[in-house]
Amino acid sequence: KEVAEIPVAVEDEVWKSSITGTGMHDIVFTVNIFTSVEKINLSPANFNGIENVEEIADSDAFRYIAGISYDYDYAAAVLLNEMNQAGFNDAVVIALSNGKIIPVLKAVIMTKDKFPER
Repeated sequence: KEVAEIPVAVEDEVWKSSITGTGMHDIVFTVNIFTSVEKINLSPANFNGIENVEEIADSDAFRYIAGISYDYDYAAAVLLNEMNQAGFNDAVVIALSNGKIIPVLKAVIMTKDKFPER
């Protein structure tokens, strides 16, 4: 199953999706679908058919993430649901700033002006 990536139009510019958070927008929300102390091949077969899984090396583990959004509400409602349906019932939404994990609440506060309808 391929995970949706959504470009967000802001001020007549399209921000391109990037798990690492590079480009015009440095905060993204993604879903941590699995964490392991051992490195796992990123083949969709290892992740219940989910494509475009990426790995983040944390201090003591490898986090496997899928899906991306600049909007927390979309990540929490749509992307997390997709991962739960694929069998990742312990999946959680995380926030990244320039490819580094940051507290979700901090990221929501920092991006609230980008999505004022919250």
